[in-house]
Amino acid sequence: PNISRARNQGLALAAGDVVAFVDDDAVPEPTWGAAVLAGFDDPDVVAATGPVIGRNGISLQWGSMAVDGLGRDLGFDPNAPVRDGFARKLSGTNMAFRRDVFDRIGGFDEAFAFYLDDTELAFRIARAEVRTAWLPGAVVHHGFEASARRTADRVPLSLYDIGVSSA
Repeated sequence: PNISRARNQGLALAAGDVVAFVDDDAVPEPTWGAAVLAGFDDPDVVAATGPVIGRNGISLQWGSMAVDGLGRDLGFDPNAPVRDGFARKLSGTNMAFRRDVFDRIGGFDEAFAFYLDDTELAFRIARAEVRTAWLPGAVVHHGFEASARRTADRVPLSLYDIGVSSA
């Protein structure tokens, strides 16, 4: 019932040096794992994300973005530094981390049951002044399946958790 709690439970069981996440209604490309691991060849990179393709298999759903403190996304050049007041958007549908970053900054904040949990974590990572990366070859397809939270066409069944997380 709480995505942050589920992610923290997964982290507690994870044994690898790099931990990666995709949503339950997403499918990574066959080369995704290799692309993710290659992104961590740079020892300074502690977190990374890559493109998310929409249901039609063609449209870019989420690309290289920064996010502000209100959770608003802004497209930006993945090779440019993220400007003050923003963090690199780490899309929960496609994100990876060095396992030890969670020892330094903590896991996912379980007060974020659904929505902006990845954004809140991105800001803690940005405040730690560590390096994040955009991995253009780490592609995930996101289908937006119906769930207990939304219809198959992405309409939320309740705005409560979204409102709580936004607040």
